[in-house]
Amino acid sequence: MNTTASPVLLTTADGVATLTLNRPDRLNAQNTELFETALGHLERLAADDSVRVVVLTGQGRAFCAGGDISTMGQASDKSEASLGSPARLSDKAVEAITDLDETIAVIRRAIFALTRSDGLAGSGFRGELDRLIDRHRAVGRDHVRLEITGDVDALPPSHQAQLSPVLNELLSNVERHANAESAVVHIEVGPTHLALTVSDDGEGIDLRAPRGYGLRNLAIRAQLLDGSIEHSPGPDGSDATVVWAVPLDPRLP
Repeated sequence: MNTTASPVLLTTADGVATLTLNRPDRLNAQNTELFETALGHLERLAADDSVRVVVLTGQGRAFCAGGDISTMGQASDKSEASLGSPARLSDKAVEAITDLDETIAVIRRAIFALTRSDGLAGSGFRGELDRLIDRHRAVGRDHVRLEITGDVDALPPSHQAQLSPVLNELLSNVERHANAESAVVHIEVGPTHLALTVSDDGEGIDLRAPRGYGLRNLAIRAQLLDGSIEHSPGPDGSDATVVWAVPLDPRLP
């Protein structure tokens, strides 16, 4: 295999396409050329009905080390010519992430429906949320409580696709960083808004701190739906609440 041909290699066989990040000397860290090449491949694969599966992997000893700091803020002439600006490249990335989220949500609900074996397990998006909570309880977080006001199954697919990963990220943060003993998740579906509130008796997350990929993703997922995310510490500075809120179009059924 020629490891210098392209920052992203593409092979297809028997309906399976394999994309290989190909900057092993930089641990496959993302730069503009890699990002643009990968998006180009994905757009072509999305239009190819013969491709049923896409596998994403990395050349060498690492899958991807994240963003290449040495090239951040720089855009190649090719990027400027083909996409207009680095901002346009970012817009295309967000669009691709949104489409992927919605596809994953549909697949996940189908799998849950197919694997439900006892008549007690919930179905639909509410069932998916119940299972997400159960997965966090299974790793020793029995104190996580879920409260829902309104009909989450009536949420549009765009909102369901964002709500599930946001909840997962917030609960993962509670487990990893908050030093909490318990957490309460409240989801409110109102006529004109969707609000996800996660409260814990630990340190919560500080949205003012330098943001890693997790916090940036929470903010991006809110912005995609014209929403916001806020953090409030408790009166004694220990208990913490995070509210992720987005508007709903009251004209939707």
